[in-house]
Amino acid sequence: MAQKSDNKNLERLEKKALRGIKNALKKSRKTEENRRILSAVEDALENGCKTVRPDVAALRRKLSMTQKEFAEAFHLNLETLRNWEQGNRAPDTTAIAYLTCIEKQPEIIARVLGG
Repeated sequence: MAQKSDNKNLERLEKKALRGIKNALKKSRKTEENRRILSAVEDALENGCKTVRPDVAALRRKLSMTQKEFAEAFHLNLETLRNWEQGNRAPDTTAIAYLTCIEKQPEIIARVLGG
């Protein structure tokens, strides 16, 4: 029973995080990249959110990046990244939403961040 309650709370928080990302994107520059990310966020909100803890190390390796390169490219704290990869900590719902965006559109996210 506690697992279902935790999942519901996590889903609610994930939706809240996605709404926050959506609002930030609406206020940002109106670029094609931002429109694509906004579309993906809106799709996630409309079609329901399924919280899946991303395999951060696998994502980083898929992009052929070191921990330092990944952290710098996506403006993450290197120690936080290491903790996620080693299983010492888990990304929160906002970080999960952000990592999902990185997984789907890494080039766009890097460009939006100035990388």
